[in-house]
Amino acid sequence: MARILIVDDSPTEVKKISTILEKHKHEVLTADNGADGVAKARAETP
Repeated sequence: MARILIVDDSPTEVKKISTILEKHKHEVLTADNGADGVAKARAETP
């Protein structure tokens, strides 16, 4: 399935979205701010 990067500063929202996506067999990457999100996107190629 897809590799999806979630960038959000709310751990609750990240958990909700991650849970839904993982149930559908997607690989989920997370970051809690824009700078970390950009770094992960460059490193992991979501």
